[in-house]
Amino acid sequence: MKQLICLSGVVIAVSCSTQTKLKDEKRMGDDSISVTSTKRSQRLRDTALHEAKAKIKFTTPFDTFTSQGNEIVFFKPTEEEFELLAAHYGEDSGIREAEADFSFYAQSVSDSLKTGETKVVVPRQRIIKIVAYDGTVSYLDRLDNGTNELGVIFNYDDGEPVVAFGVDTDVSILERIKKKE
Repeated sequence: MKQLICLSGVVIAVSCSTQTKLKDEKRMGDDSISVTSTKRSQRLRDTALHEAKAKIKFTTPFDTFTSQGNEIVFFKPTEEEFELLAAHYGEDSGIREAEADFSFYAQSVSDSLKTGETKVVVPRQRIIKIVAYDGTVSYLDRLDNGTNELGVIFNYDDGEPVVAFGVDTDVSILERIKKKE
């Protein structure tokens, strides 16, 4: 009789353990489906953005701006590119506000540096060729940076060029120029 009670206790314990394990596996499976679904959605959004950017044509076969020497290069999408990006992200995404802030700060920096040795430019070309102080060359495709459509290139006569993506204030940019970082 004692053996039967012990045996039934073991069977119940194993049964409960198996049910808990199955529930955990099912829960984990649901999470992995959710994660997989999220990754798939992100991939589809990235693909759609890439396709939208691919529709934008080069204006010429040599659609390249060359940055060389003491130059601060602000890069941003053209109006046509912004229309495609706003359609992709949605009007309430904040992309237009970010562009307005970016343009304001770029103009402020340009006004502040008018009399100095550092040139400020906002090229409309898609490809930016960056020639460093030591002659090394690198390229930046404005439309091939993920979601980094806005940014600044700090190119100095005596240091490595630096690319900063996103929107910085005019004060922050002028401070970086002063420190040459």
